[in-house]
Amino acid sequence: MIAYFDASAFLKLAIDEDGSDAAHDAWLAAQRRISSRLLYPEARAGLARARRMSRIGLRELATARVSVEEYIGDVDLVDVTETVTRHAGELAERYGLRAYDAVHLATVDGVADETTVLVATDADLIRAARAHGVATAAL
Repeated sequence: MIAYFDASAFLKLAIDEDGSDAAHDAWLAAQRRISSRLLYPEARAGLARARRMSRIGLRELATARVSVEEYIGDVDLVDVTETVTRHAGELAERYGLRAYDAVHLATVDGVADETTVLVATDADLIRAARAHGVATAAL
């Protein structure tokens, strides 16, 4: 299986919360892991937000940051090209997606084969991916 991780699913690898076990299972089951190059800044922003919202403390933030750095090295990152951004715009309009979710769907759509599964938590992204014919693993 090729697992495409969006940022919400990827963060569950670094922060212990609901869905973390399923995220780890998907990670371990995958022969290859891919995502958009936007994954890293999204993950770091997600960590900062978790800290601001007091979901994690300073110690957990430091540990999670190290985890992100370790996990990101095992992800094949796909560049955000003009083709991806234009496709993302079309998908955002068609499915009512937020920009980053549309970029993730456009990216996975461009690289997916029959073994690719989008691993995500966002209900709108999962719904759109399924409607678009992309296999999903909802956390």
